Amino acid sequence: MFKICNARQRIEQRNQLRFEFALPTLSMAHELRKLYDAEREAEFRAFLNTSPLRQRVEAKLLARVRRQRQEPEWKPTGFLSGGGFVFNVRTRKVMGRIWRNRHRSAQ
Repeated sequence: MFKICNARQRIEQRNQLRFEFALPTLSMAHELRKLYDAEREAEFRAFLNTSPLRQRVEAKLLARVRRQRQEPEWKPTGFLSGGGFVFNVRTRKVMGRIWRNRHRSAQ
């Protein structure tokens, strides 16, 4: 969980160092947003890598793509022409929706 007071202290320490070396200081709002976004991305990656729902989502997406392509043996391989990248993006998108909904309901 993101702790704003801890983040502010770290930014203030960095700004103090930057001031001592005659470098421009960092914007508090900009740095807080970057730290918050990095924390949320790390939480999502952990959820994506450990969630048992991922296998179910991938299985449903795979079945849908196979029906649409009318190729019952199709597998997502390759980066562009094999469809592996697009399949991964779709999986991340669905898992992201699940993660956001869980996050909203937990607050």
